[in-house]
Amino acid sequence: MLHMLLWSHFYLSYRDYDWHEQGEAGKKHREMINNWRKLIMFFQFLGFAIGVLGIALFAAFNFQNVSSPK
Repeated sequence: MLHMLLWSHFYLSYRDYDWHEQGEAGKKHREMINNWRKLIMFFQFLGFAIGVLGIALFAAFNFQNVSSPK
């Protein structure tokens, strides 16, 4: 959710800065937002990878607990 919020702020900065002839300040603001967005995206991908690894480990450890049909 934070990643999408940062995209929203990124695009709103065009309205807030560039339309008011503050282009240089807008570029600096977008650069800061973009750096935060990249950091948040890294943690989002990391969390996804940890979640997939957790599901894989759960399946691997519980594979023997499945009884075969008789």
